[in-house]
Amino acid sequence: MRSRLKYPHRTAKEPVEVILFQHKIKGARCKECGEEVFGAAEVQKMFDKIKHEKAMSTSDLILALLYAQKDMPIKGMISLMKQIFLVEKEFTKEEHIKTEDGEYIPYKYGPYSYKVDEIVSILEENGIVQSYGRKSSNKEIFYLTDFGREVAKKVFDRLTTEQQRKLKDLRKGWDQLGIKGILKRVYTDYSDYINKSEILSKILPEYKVIRNRG
Repeated sequence: MRSRLKYPHRTAKEPVEVILFQHKIKGARCKECGEEVFGAAEVQKMFDKIKHEKAMSTSDLILALLYAQKDMPIKGMISLMKQIFLVEKEFTKEEHIKTEDGEYIPYKYGPYSYKVDEIVSILEENGIVQSYGRKSSNKEIFYLTDFGREVAKKVFDRLTTEQQRKLKDLRKGWDQLGIKGILKRVYTDYSDYINKSEILSKILPEYKVIRNRG
């Protein structure tokens, strides 16, 4: 079932509530097609609350990261996941920004979060983020829609000018690393998350030798 942030249908509908960006939004579900829709007033109310909050949710981190280089998509879910991981583990801590736990676990390609994966899907379903290319491949790209830029700008503007500059630089640097480069960066600095990696020998061949000797 897909949902959009827009004016409710004029057909028969029933009330519904969803949690988006940690805020409860009231909307309606179309009885004919099952689509969930939300009124502009409810969406604006959510934006007003977000504007005055200092903490950042996982949704906020994703949006801020994409907006930091809004004209450049992120290539591949692996890269997107690892960049969000670094934003939470490093950027928010260095900048003393309170955020929620992404609940990362060791997985096939290093740190992985079911929560992040689910939120990205929700953002796509709501027309905020769009992906293009073969799913779950390095050719899949993620970027903000026009509506998504409006939403993400409100999140990004909550950062100080210096924090914005820093996140822009980080995003640019991580993009330039490419998927293998950012994996090597994460694998090297966060070895607690690589014990289930299926590509460890390709990213850190020396680590495999050391582990076998132990």
